[in-house]
Amino acid sequence: MFFGTGQREVPQEEEAVYRRIRLVTVALPAVSLGLLMAFTELILARRLSSILALAISSGIVIGGVILFSSQVFATLEPLRRRLLAQNQELRRSSARLRAVYEAGVRITSDLSLAAVLRDVVEASRRVADARYGALAVLDEGGHIADFITSGISDEQRASTGSIPRGKGLIGHVLRTGEPYRTDDIAADPHSAGFPTGHPPMKSFLGVPLHYKGSVIGNLYLTDKEDGAFTGQDEQAIQAFATQAAIAIQNARLYEQVQDVAVLHERERIGMDLHDGTIQAIYGVGLKLEDCISRVQSEPDEVRDELDNAIERLNGIIRDIRSYIFDLRPLRLQGSDLVAALQELVLETRVNTLITVELAVANQGLGDDLTEGQASQLFAIAHEALANVRKHSQAKNVTVTLEAADGRLRLEVVDDGRGISTNGHEHPTGRGLGNMAERAEALQGSFSLKSEPGRGTTVTVEIPFNVRSGATTAAD
Repeated sequence: MFFGTGQREVPQEEEAVYRRIRLVTVALPAVSLGLLMAFTELILARRLSSILALAISSGIVIGGVILFSSQVFATLEPLRRRLLAQNQELRRSSARLRAVYEAGVRITSDLSLAAVLRDVVEASRRVADARYGALAVLDEGGHIADFITSGISDEQRASTGSIPRGKGLIGHVLRTGEPYRTDDIAADPHSAGFPTGHPPMKSFLGVPLHYKGSVIGNLYLTDKEDGAFTGQDEQAIQAFATQAAIAIQNARLYEQVQDVAVLHERERIGMDLHDGTIQAIYGVGLKLEDCISRVQSEPDEVRDELDNAIERLNGIIRDIRSYIFDLRPLRLQGSDLVAALQELVLETRVNTLITVELAVANQGLGDDLTEGQASQLFAIAHEALANVRKHSQAKNVTVTLEAADGRLRLEVVDDGRGISTNGHEHPTGRGLGNMAERAEALQGSFSLKSEPGRGTTVTVEIPFNVRSGATTAAD
């Protein structure tokens, strides 16, 4: 068993108990019965009347049965107690395993590094039934770069400082890279005491977070709710620490990927501005300079050219507004995807002549999404609508969000000119690639269906379980 103890001693003890039970239940009755028969025939039957001999024999049998039963139950009692203790330990081990599993699911359901770090600390407390918890995040040099706490009030955190210096028990786990626990912090030889304002703590458990041979952080738990931390608690936290290290590294990698995606997008917008908008402004400027030199001699022709320049400037302004729209930060608070999509649809309507509708099936769908899922899906919808504005020449667009059969589907359908593989909007462009990568990050699928003159359909599906709800529509 994963969290069991004494696995070599218990079978030997059970074998000894079994031999005693066999002796008591087989040998003792046989010997006693033989002695009773001999005593009755050789002594009682010869010296007493048959009735008195029967009465004495019956009394001996009753007394023997009582003695026999007491011996059997006395032999079985230690085994019964041991079985009850093992059963109780099995329940505790099952609870620890369930807590480790639930904690692992919790910390891997988000892609935000800050949220993952917070969830790791809080989940570790639940696994070990600890009153207080802390996570020390280490930099590349092995020093504490961040220190996240749980169970400590804001006032206590402010009075003790944000990042410890790595002395005492915290420093001991940091230096050794090995788990450590003690029943009494104050009496432990590695303890350095508590700073002023620190809450009193007694028991301690520290476990490092290993990832590919390196320690990336340390978990510290104090004050177990029902006494001192046990070896089983240490094993459970070590199992959880393995999952926590992977979740933290995944969140870090996700942030790095996001940063790279932002850089790519900035480069793309910069190239678009340089190649199109800036050159167009330069051309209008040359035309205006020419108009200045001809305004006296050719006023009618200059008036027409000025009207044309104004129209071109208005077009450039529309292009710049589109770029500004793309550069604005995503307005997604937490995991409220539906509200964010409603705002995105409304803004697309206002800034274009396109009729955009949002249909949301499953009432309360946004409540079941994690922050990471909502963020990625909103970014996909944002990219899809940006492509529609720039390239599709569509008049109508429908954005659909629905969940069924363990899958969530986001679909953006337009009635525009479609995507031509030979045209400027190649299906393998950066925007479509971004959407496919985001879908893959959610362990989902991305598909694009389009024909020239028949519009485009962008579909993303991800694994998802949703609570049942009525079908609703939202604008």
